[in-house]
Amino acid sequence: MRKHLLLAHVRPVPYENEHQKPLEEKTKELHTNVRHITQLGMSWFAFLVTTNYLAMTWLKPNPPVIIWTIAIAFMIQNALGIVGIGMVHKTAASQSTLAHQYERELLRKCDVQDEKDLPYQIIDLYKWIARFLMIVLGVLSVAWIFIGGVLQVSQ
Repeated sequence: MRKHLLLAHVRPVPYENEHQKPLEEKTKELHTNVRHITQLGMSWFAFLVTTNYLAMTWLKPNPPVIIWTIAIAFMIQNALGIVGIGMVHKTAASQSTLAHQYERELLRKCDVQDEKDLPYQIIDLYKWIARFLMIVLGVLSVAWIFIGGVLQVSQ
């Protein structure tokens, strides 16, 4: 029974290799993959920012003696977040190039001249979002330096 349930979710692969897929399907799959990767990056960003702000508000009234240790831990966390979001940016950038290529081929097939509303621009938007998220995490890291210094002096 259990084996039957597991096999029910397995979808047969209709093509022997990636090159046999229609261009429309490749494009749709590409956009879906980039969207999922970006959503994962946004989720991690939301977690990082939330923990940063919660820690900052918790430390403000009664800063502990180990404020610099906490600040350094959050700066490392933010640096790792910047690396992770950078990987999302790199993935979106590389997939954007491939999406541009697929879209141009689709346009040639359809004889469409207007490229302004094509979906690959969404992938370009994901790249810009990733850049802004990296900047925000960098600013939070700088804020931890100031918080560590100000709270250390106030003790």
